[in-house]
Amino acid sequence: MNPPFDRNLSVWVKKAAAEAKINGGTKVCLIPVRSNTKWWAELSIESEIRFINGEVNFNDEKRGLWMGMCIIIFGEKAKKGTFSIIDYRSIREKEKQMNN
Repeated sequence: MNPPFDRNLSVWVKKAAAEAKINGGTKVCLIPVRSNTKWWAELSIESEIRFINGEVNFNDEKRGLWMGMCIIIFGEKAKKGTFSIIDYRSIREKEKQMNN
């Protein structure tokens, strides 16, 4: 899920967490890091968080998103209470080298 990055972001993420609890399965969300919020503190304990190092880029634009991004995972496949780093910067560099 890639929800709108607006004031309702927490509503979308809370819904993903609730859906994983109620209906099972795994819910994956690409969201901006909001570690300064109450909802983040509450949900991060029951999720797996993968922080993204580098600018997330869509459609091969010159610049990606300027804000810190992460993938937050809820449900059966989530390694709850853990976090890791995705080195997106290196992945993009390797892609550029392969395309040249």
